[in-house]
Amino acid sequence: MQTSRNPKVLNHALRYKTRSILDKVAALESKRDSVNEFIAEKEGAATELMNDVNASKEKYESQQETIIDQINKANSDLTSLIKNKL
Repeated sequence: MQTSRNPKVLNHALRYKTRSILDKVAALESKRDSVNEFIAEKEGAATELMNDVNASKEKYESQQETIIDQINKANSDLTSLIKNKL
């Protein structure tokens, strides 16, 4: 097969050959952007979930301390009542 030495023909042939590659690169870049956006959304959701977990944990720990204090007071009151009855 004879190859043309005409720069215009060579330029056109090069564009024709590289067009599909450039289209694939553009499609991959678009998919990459979509994946990065998806990851950012999931990371945001994970951060929100961790914040909710931490808030729930703090609430539980606070309630646990309150309940332990109530149990200790009730135990102390019961001990005092038993001592007074004896």
